[in-house]
Amino acid sequence: MDTIDLELKIVLKGYDQTMLIVEDRIGNQKFAYLETELCGDDFKHVISDFMCGLYFDPVRVVAVNTLQNWTQDLSGEIASEIQRHCIEAGKDIPDYLQEFMVAHSNDRDCNVKAA
Repeated sequence: MDTIDLELKIVLKGYDQTMLIVEDRIGNQKFAYLETELCGDDFKHVISDFMCGLYFDPVRVVAVNTLQNWTQDLSGEIASEIQRHCIEAGKDIPDYLQEFMVAHSNDRDCNVKAA
């Protein structure tokens, strides 16, 4: 898996747990790193957090597993799931997610409009 150059000063709880760290821009050159648990390969609760505005200006999402000693940038997968969710729900991608979507969407066409 790819290694992400991200210095985290967060202690992860448990053994062999994969956690997601959402890097969220909260101001000029200021970032918050919010931790959420990954339940298998299911991004539903993470997508729900993105859609309800839990993150102010998300920059990227990194999966971290300290026992297995790996990290992986999942931003592209999260962007794809957000886009799929919006299409299925007939909703526009929220304005606060536009920059994240442009940066991480595979097709770069992120202005999903309701049908």
